[in-house]
Amino acid sequence: MAAAGCQPPTLRVAILTGRWPRWSERFVERDARALAARGHGALVWPVEEALSRARWHPAGGGPPLPPVPLPGAPAFRAGAAARALASCGWRALRWWPAAARAAALLPWKPDIVLAHFAGPPAVAGLALARALGCPLAVFAHARDVWVPWRPGLRAAGAAEGVLVCNRAAEGELLRLLPGLAGRVALCRHGVGAGPGEDAEPAGPEGGRPPECVPPDGPPLALAAARLVPKKGFDVLLEALALLVREGVRFRAELRGEGPCAPALRRQASRLGLDAVLRQGPPLPAAAFGRRLREAAVYAHPSRVAPDGDRDGVPNAILEAMLAGCPVVACGAGGVGEIVEDGATGWLVPPDSPPALARALAEALASPSLRRTRAGEARRRVAGRHGPAEAVRRLEEVLAALAGR
Repeated sequence: MAAAGCQPPTLRVAILTGRWPRWSERFVERDARALAARGHGALVWPVEEALSRARWHPAGGGPPLPPVPLPGAPAFRAGAAARALASCGWRALRWWPAAARAAALLPWKPDIVLAHFAGPPAVAGLALARALGCPLAVFAHARDVWVPWRPGLRAAGAAEGVLVCNRAAEGELLRLLPGLAGRVALCRHGVGAGPGEDAEPAGPEGGRPPECVPPDGPPLALAAARLVPKKGFDVLLEALALLVREGVRFRAELRGEGPCAPALRRQASRLGLDAVLRQGPPLPAAAFGRRLREAAVYAHPSRVAPDGDRDGVPNAILEAMLAGCPVVACGAGGVGEIVEDGATGWLVPPDSPPALARALAEALASPSLRRTRAGEARRRVAGRHGPAEAVRRLEEVLAALAGR
């Protein structure tokens, strides 16, 4: 580890992820851009892109590198890559072309390969790292931990280090792979580091700037995430219907896309929510930040999905807290690590529309409670998830794994 307060040596980091960029995984982009801003060489390879279109993308922005071998490309040890893939099982072999192509187009030998997600990126990353003779770090997040893909899990088990962004994922990984003991590092994602995502200056009311106070009219309950079962938006709609029946004055907005979208639209109509609920596609980062500053509450009704999938520490919750927007959430996965009921927001059991409705009603009816809890949440997130602290921790862990 680098000495406290010292800048670790400059690293060359080859980052593998599924697609680049992806709206629901802005944390990957934030981390990569933060490394580049600190002077590290950071290139991103999206392993799920069609091979003919895949390119190395400079993490700091700019056009992708040309799809031709460049001077300085490292030697690719095919036998080492093949053995690494074989150790992950026969299903891992399909990622040979991605690893070989990525190696051929690299302009330099990396000090470390960083694979986001213990899935195909970890498998391709293991092959790339072994072929180039450098260490592998796997950053595990949520679904890749709770609904593991065996080849990806084996790749994570073979990595020199595994990074996690929440304690719940760390505990599950160590249950699945006891041999990882001593090789797992907690690296929280930073928020407020991207365009349109920076926190507003601190204000007088619980940390929420005056210009961020919700406008006149019915208070807005905002929700935004991928429309997948673990997000629990069907529970949110049931809770909103209870609020309507109880005469609570509000309006709601649900933003996202995913396989549950058609069912959620039908459910909203069946529950008679069309007059109070607006549904739409995901918002760009800057627009999402503006909407958070208009909202009275941000709702995140996480649950454990039927297949076992669940949230880690959702970045949308962190963004809401940093924007001074009060959070009402359900305590599944790692959500309880950041939302403390009565202190930083409202936390209720998953899959309980009545409990969620009661929390929403209390939050919507009490500006003073909203200010108090949002102010404390903002203070904690700024301390634990500040972008400067997050990138320092990430580069410290990567430098140690790279032996620098």
